[in-house]
Amino acid sequence: MGTSRQRLDAIAKPDSFDDQKTAADIANSEAASEDLGQFKEAMLSQIKRIIHGDDAGNWHDDIATVFGQDASLKSLLSGVESIITTLLTDNNTHYVVIGDTTTDRKIEVDYSFELPVLNKSQVGIFTVNWDGSGVNSDHHFSFPGEQLDEVIFSADVNGTDIRMVIQNISLGENPTIKYRRTPIGLV
Repeated sequence: MGTSRQRLDAIAKPDSFDDQKTAADIANSEAASEDLGQFKEAMLSQIKRIIHGDDAGNWHDDIATVFGQDASLKSLLSGVESIITTLLTDNNTHYVVIGDTTTDRKIEVDYSFELPVLNKSQVGIFTVNWDGSGVNSDHHFSFPGEQLDEVIFSADVNGTDIRMVIQNISLGENPTIKYRRTPIGLV
């Protein structure tokens, strides 16, 4: 006579997929779990807390789009933040906070400044150094085709914020900037 076997996942599937357990419930899960299903719920809650902390969210959310940023381990280990896209307005000065004087010594910003309608762009690296009393900056850029003379990059400090200042003059359309910052902290 043949033996009937069931797959482990069919036996151990929990009745619910509660991923909102508290830290205390998770810590006590080994002793308090009555079956493997309850223990799996504690594991899902721990995964959720790793991704979202105490904020809203579920273990199955796409970690590459959490709160509009990449929360994957790869992004955390690289020390590089995700790419941020900002729509600017023509004939205006924009201030983008890129660092903090209390924690950052040097900030490097890789960017792409684009005028999609006119099909013009500029890509570059904007580096800001905080020396404890002021900032100095260095800017290296390139562009395919015509140079954007109407865009000026500089840096300033406002309170504890280190800001990249983008001034654009009569570009003919509202530009978009995509950037990623890499901070180097104080020693």
